[in-house]
Amino acid sequence: MVIASNSSRTMLQATPITLGTRPTTVDVDVEILPETSPSVAQRRLLMSTQPGLFTHLLPLEEREALATPMHCIIPSNSEGDDHGAMYLGLAAAALDIVPFEEKRIHHLVQVIEPPQPVPSENPRDWPLEYFRIKIKDTPKAAKVLAERLLAVCDYIADALGRGESVLVHCQQGVSRSASVVIAFLIRERAMSYEDALAFVRERRRCARPNWGFVRTSEEWEKICRLRQLDEQVQAGGIVG
Repeated sequence: MVIASNSSRTMLQATPITLGTRPTTVDVDVEILPETSPSVAQRRLLMSTQPGLFTHLLPLEEREALATPMHCIIPSNSEGDDHGAMYLGLAAAALDIVPFEEKRIHHLVQVIEPPQPVPSENPRDWPLEYFRIKIKDTPKAAKVLAERLLAVCDYIADALGRGESVLVHCQQGVSRSASVVIAFLIRERAMSYEDALAFVRERRRCARPNWGFVRTSEEWEKICRLRQLDEQVQAGGIVG
């Protein structure tokens, strides 16, 4: 059998074997339909650059999560009355000061390329502080994110420890900001990457870091585990 192809059609030449006769060749045209549905990687890229374009392809619970400005990941009473809450959300959540007052959010961790969203009106002068990581939602940005994880985790831990709530957001609350929240849970609650991802997705179903951030989070888990072992050795007075 000989196969000849061009960009849109494939020519199959079938040579049947017939006893006592000379073989004949039959040409058959087979039309190859173009791929119409995007791959997972294509959907992920397009969703990060063109929000809403492929939202209809997601499960209902993920579409509903995308339409929700923010979700509570750690409630304020989870570790004591004086502990702040941590929220995960999208850029639109950073534009309305009213929910900040209601949830007592004093800090915005913005993991997004410029321009950085800020409330357009603050009639009651609600105090806000910002920690910004200026990256795009691409695997190549994982290196920059890795360099800022220690500082951003310290920032969030200090704020929550003072009883001040924090909103961590990116454009859609799906990849960049979710990666920061996952890193925080890995360090502060000694979770594995998989457990931290599941914990976040239980609360914000659309959370889905890109593969570059996944690798960064897995490396971060190894670093945190080594530090925890170090602390245990020092606390036990063991000298290596």
